[in-house]
Amino acid sequence: MQLTIDEPSATTVIPPAPHLSTTPASARLERFIATEWECTLRIPAATPTDPATLGLASLPRPFVVPCADEGFRSFFYWDSCYASIGLLLQGRIREVVDVAENMRWLVNRLGYVPNQYEAGQLFRSQPPHYALVVSMLVSAAPGALSPDGLAAHLEALTAEYAFWSTLRAAPDLRYRGLNRYGHHAHPEELAAFGEMIAGRVPPWPDDPQARLVAIAHHLAEAESGWDFTTRFGGRCMDHLPVDLNALLFAHETVCADLARRTGDEAAAALWTTRAVSRREHMNAVLWCPEAGAFVDRDMAGDRLSPALTAASFYPLWAGVATPAQAVATAGRLLAALETGHALRTTCPASGDAPGLQWDSPNAWPPLQAAAVLGLLRYGLEADACRLARKWARTGERVFERTGKLWEKYNALTGDIDVRDEYPMPSMMGWSAGAWLLCHRVASGDIDAATSFFPSALVD
Repeated sequence: MQLTIDEPSATTVIPPAPHLSTTPASARLERFIATEWECTLRIPAATPTDPATLGLASLPRPFVVPCADEGFRSFFYWDSCYASIGLLLQGRIREVVDVAENMRWLVNRLGYVPNQYEAGQLFRSQPPHYALVVSMLVSAAPGALSPDGLAAHLEALTAEYAFWSTLRAAPDLRYRGLNRYGHHAHPEELAAFGEMIAGRVPPWPDDPQARLVAIAHHLAEAESGWDFTTRFGGRCMDHLPVDLNALLFAHETVCADLARRTGDEAAAALWTTRAVSRREHMNAVLWCPEAGAFVDRDMAGDRLSPALTAASFYPLWAGVATPAQAVATAGRLLAALETGHALRTTCPASGDAPGLQWDSPNAWPPLQAAAVLGLLRYGLEADACRLARKWARTGERVFERTGKLWEKYNALTGDIDVRDEYPMPSMMGWSAGAWLLCHRVASGDIDAATSFFPSALVD
């Protein structure tokens, strides 16, 4: 049976991007970001007294939080990667070394990097970006990590990989070699999580066991970072996510590179073998000829997901795709998701449930960064620069009116009239990182972006 992909009409025309050059407005926004980093910096106390961290050991290094608001006090995982892009673009290497060191410490302490290092929030991780942060430092700031530092990060990355390859392995032997999102919460923690998010998602089933199963899927969805979305149909653990497996491919290629840099050719060969194997599995299980893209696999239905989403840009950023696959992916995804202002998260048909914020028409900063970097990695500069100009202009225009960057934007209006599941905060972190990246690319500084490509597969 032919797969039906969620997408707009085949006659969709990609709107042109506004012309962008360095302007007084963009200069003001860049200065704002440069000064605002200090407001997001948190210095760990030697002895934690904050209720949010009570009972947890302090992180060893200062860290940046997603928002300058004093209510943000704890370390967040994947937010920190996109913040690191902005920090590096503004020359703040020390802070990015601290990001990597805190991630290393968390893996050594917990066996994984949690979604958020806060009491009561340790039963899930988030999309694994630790390897990308180390790779960025190696490329953008040579010498920032000593040989001993590289070896220490490789050891921790190996431990994090064990977490994903055991606790998050596909349970179905047909899909061995690929991974899914999940959780490690106890039933009482699941129940508490269900109560906490009850107003953000459809009502839970009445049956107690069915309720726990539904909550578990949503907790896995929170681990995906896409909390919450129609992308998984409320069954996140039944899916092999395209972005997760692309990120783990990048993890493998980065570890191979680190092993070579530290003189361990046997380890480099092992990591390369793992990456080659994952690429083969992704091509066999996640590549969709009808969509012209890698997409999620629904294991329960043994079918490719019909949802076409911006997550499918991650195989480009990670370097999984062949050049022909990259061209096909760019053409299909941009036709389906690009608007006059940004890249929306899902196709309209994937986001018809009310109130889910990781759906159309919302546009999220990390997805813009992943798309721009993925397009650039395959030499699709015209597409990357057009998308970068749109995002840079959207952020600049809203900043001129509000004086702030925001967590997400409306891709259809270019404003902050978004789908919300909670009052939307202003944002630094990934919003600053994505804007700085897109502004540099839109202004013609393509070379600045190449430092953010994960290590290439050498096979």
